Amino acid sequence: MYDRNNSGNITSRTLKFLLRGLGDNVSEEEVD
Repeated sequence: MYDRNNSGNITSRTLKFLLRGLGDNVSEEEVD
């Protein structure tokens, strides 16, 4: 259970980081 929760937190963290990066790229493209 602990490993499952830990990996889940890492996954959600990675997804949030990737989504944030994609959002930044999109906004940059819109500005350009």
